[in-house]
Amino acid sequence: MEELNFNITTALRIYHGEKAVWHFLSIEDEEAAQVKFFTDPANTGKKRRGWGAVKVKATIGDTTWETSMFPSKDTGGYFLPIKKQVRTAEKLLVDNEVTINLIIKTGL
Repeated sequence: MEELNFNITTALRIYHGEKAVWHFLSIEDEEAAQVKFFTDPANTGKKRRGWGAVKVKATIGDTTWETSMFPSKDTGGYFLPIKKQVRTAEKLLVDNEVTINLIIKTGL
């Protein structure tokens, strides 16, 4: 199994939903295109996960965790929720530029 491994610097954003507030990073452009290609069931032969979720190993600063990112209808890329424990540990605030390392098993 191969991996995509890349660093992205993007702003921490916030979304106010009806029942929750989400902090997230947007994964777009070339990185999003690679993720789509290497996780597409037509290319991998594997079934798509619910909501098109993609499992990732994420690292910001000294904090590493496993989570999922989800397709964004608005941007055509992905959004990666950033949980409170990570935001607190890394002292992240909305609109901070954040560098994140993502490792994604491609299934190829």
